Amino acid sequence: MLKHPADTRLRILFVAWLAMVSGITGFSQVRLQGMIVDSTRQGIGYAGIQLMANETYSLLADSMGRFSHTMRQPGTVRVRVSFINYALWDSAFYVRNDTAIVITLEASPETISEVVVVAREKRDNNVVTLGRSEIALRPKGFGEADIIGALQQKAGVAHAAEISPGLYVRGMEQGNACTYLNGLELFGTNHMLSIFPQFNSDAIHAVKLIKADFEPRYGGYLSSYLVAETSHDVSEGFTGKFETGVLTTKARVEGALIPGRLSARLAFRYSYFDLIAALYNRVNSGESDVNKLSVYRFHDLNGSLTWHTKKKGTLILDVLNTADQVEFDDEDLDVGSSWQNQLVSVSWHVPLSSRIDFTLLTGYTGFRLEADFRVPHNRKVENVISQGSATALFNMSHTARLKTQTGVDIKMSRLELETATTTYRPGEYSRINSKTPAENAALFGSIQWFATQNLQVKGGARLEVVFSDTAYIHPMPYVAANYSRRGLMVNLSYSRQIQYRHLYVPTGINLPLNIWYPSQSGVPPAKADHVNLSVSKNIDNKFMVSLTGYYVSLTDLTEFLEGNYFTSLNFVTDKGRGYSRGIETSFAWRTKRFEVEGGLTLARSRRKFQAINNSDWFSPVFDIRHKADLGIVYKPGQRWTFTLSQFIQDGFVMTLPTSIYMHQTADAMGKMEQTIVPVYTSRYNFRMPLSHRMDVSGAYRFKWDRSEATLVLGIYNVYNYQNPYFIYFSPETDADQRVFLQARKKSLIPLVPFVSFNCSF
Repeated sequence: MLKHPADTRLRILFVAWLAMVSGITGFSQVRLQGMIVDSTRQGIGYAGIQLMANETYSLLADSMGRFSHTMRQPGTVRVRVSFINYALWDSAFYVRNDTAIVITLEASPETISEVVVVAREKRDNNVVTLGRSEIALRPKGFGEADIIGALQQKAGVAHAAEISPGLYVRGMEQGNACTYLNGLELFGTNHMLSIFPQFNSDAIHAVKLIKADFEPRYGGYLSSYLVAETSHDVSEGFTGKFETGVLTTKARVEGALIPGRLSARLAFRYSYFDLIAALYNRVNSGESDVNKLSVYRFHDLNGSLTWHTKKKGTLILDVLNTADQVEFDDEDLDVGSSWQNQLVSVSWHVPLSSRIDFTLLTGYTGFRLEADFRVPHNRKVENVISQGSATALFNMSHTARLKTQTGVDIKMSRLELETATTTYRPGEYSRINSKTPAENAALFGSIQWFATQNLQVKGGARLEVVFSDTAYIHPMPYVAANYSRRGLMVNLSYSRQIQYRHLYVPTGINLPLNIWYPSQSGVPPAKADHVNLSVSKNIDNKFMVSLTGYYVSLTDLTEFLEGNYFTSLNFVTDKGRGYSRGIETSFAWRTKRFEVEGGLTLARSRRKFQAINNSDWFSPVFDIRHKADLGIVYKPGQRWTFTLSQFIQDGFVMTLPTSIYMHQTADAMGKMEQTIVPVYTSRYNFRMPLSHRMDVSGAYRFKWDRSEATLVLGIYNVYNYQNPYFIYFSPETDADQRVFLQARKKSLIPLVPFVSFNCSF
């Protein structure tokens, strides 16, 4: 059959155009995709993958065990896959066209000491990822693996005082950082001693701290997102771990209720610092109240059920329950406080096709705080926040180069506040309460395009809608570009974040008493515009160095003013603006026996409110200008592991009185009495002294009664430096009977040797 000449010319032009486009866009490249599974064909999430062709690339499988990589040209590639408790997979083969492979790892518990997470080498300063094996290597906090402490050693994250909870990222407050546990918000990152996170490290599979380059699926907070996931692997039998140390005892057990199908996990931890504090205070009963230890206790429980169906995906149930209680009791400060966190989540992960994955997450998060300020306020405060949420998420791979993610978030919150007098004498009793509902809904979508093998472009947006006594609607755009070549990585990103919930800490001394307050009329959501440029270089998977510059513009910030908290729940606030900017640099050097990491942060954070400090710019609490960290892990052999961590940073900013006056009153007998009244003329007017601390530990691993056991010895605060927690004033009388205020420094934890023992079975 003859064709029309025009048709022939069209075909020739089309073929020529296709050849040209193929040359420009690199169609000669080939795509290697794969999935890491176990013997039951279930995906193994976050396995480490190393691809060796003309260059060496390190990857990390996603939560379902999938990975993808574009090769410059066809050729032979060697693939190595490692994951904790599985034997190393190592094979080479020729890749001619786009290829999909399935890699099955064989269970091998004896390999636990040999596993190396190779993918961590591609991290930069924007996203810090810690896998389970890396968490186990981090410096210990009183003998226990310390997730929050490990994150605080990273550039841009400030070290908090011993009992100050939360993460302080890039000059912003703890209330600006969000913590996700298995996809749900957790209202509080730490237990009150700060060195222990709310979740048991033995239950955590991986954590990720996102400081910039925020994808649209994350929203609701200004500074950062801590994403923690518990383990949901398929169990074949029963395993467990028991650990006891100076401050805590914890246990974990997991196993298969139906082999290969239904798995259960339970992790429990209990502290006994209150017993140590009581003994210490009794031995030192003749000393000043300044040296008394606070009475403190906590416990937490993590649990999960994982059901892997044959055709309908994976169904997961996660629960968390925590409880804390602390008591300060001296002449100047008598405070009792307790808080609880509850979390229940149900998630369903199912592949709808070879290109589409669907996740549905529903759950409930509850937080309750009771704070009894007997001295000096004689008031008791209760704060309750409950939130139900649902998230639907679609991940789609349109081609090897183009991926999209869309979803919807719905959150329904209820916040309750109540304040009352603590002593019910006639005429003194008063009780005030309020209940504020707040709903939030969001639509989000993002796109990832691999323009070339080395260049990835991302973009998207999140539309946030908030309902309280009024409605707020905010678009949140996002755009980013990542370039990588021969170990060099460059990231440039812009994103807007909206926060519709505000944190108020009323004591002024950074006690862990979180009071959440929703956006409503006159208190709009706060906004942050992040601009970030990061450059990192990886040399032979042994040395990595990175440099990051960032600028965050903050608008519609909320500041709570004095005189409106203990006697009234009608909060008086002021609206302002601010910025945070800085340069962060970090390095990591790894050999077979040594791991050395360090970081340096130079930053500045400023705020401006019309009603504060005569509308002048000032530094907020966690304006940490200079910060340096050093961490060393030394493994001389298979059995010993030694760690050292050292940090030094500027002190945080606080408010001190600038003068005093004597207020005279007459008692019932006509005798005149003088009361010292401090005068505050400005806020945030004093920077505390430098904070620094060194911790060391050594761990010895050995076989014990057919179990793997580890003995950990170490010292917290090696050189016994008394880091200031807060400064307060007490009245003193001099030789001339004149009354004056004496400044006193409150420090908490001195040098503490510790020992812990754990065994796995």
